[in-house]
Order: sequence, then C-alpha cells, then structure tokens
Amino acid sequence: SEAKAKLASSDARVRRGAVGELAGVGGAEAWKLVLGALRDPDAQVADEAQLHLALVSEPPLRALLLGKDGLEA
Repeated sequence: SEAKAKLASSDARVRRGAVGELAGVGGAEAWKLVLGALRDPDAQVADEAQLHLALVSEPPLRALLLGKDGLEA
C-alpha cells in the first residue's frame, strides 16, 4: 500500500504521516507496521507510533500488540 511505502521515505515527516495513515486503516498488518515504527531513528516518528498504539482498544489487536509479535518481542 501507499502508506507502507511511505514508511521507507528518507523524510521523517512523510514517515510520521504514514504512521497516522496506517493507524487509520487498522487491521493486524497495519498495526504491525506501526509497531515497527517504534524503532524509527527519528524520535517524532517513534512518538507518533506510541501515541497511536496507546489508543488501540480492540481486544484481538491489543493481544497482538502486547504479545510476542508486538511489544513483548
């Protein structure tokens, strides 16, 4: 998807925007990409990912994000 491609941009602003787009899309694949953005070298991109991850309330997605494929990794 376009948002996934934006995560590879050299521009941190574009990557930060991609995190927001992916969070808006939702779903397991999108949230895994948002999780990966926590490791972004730019602090603002990683902060954006943290803010969106904190808002996840659906039990299946929370389990994914908090499990071995997510924050427990």
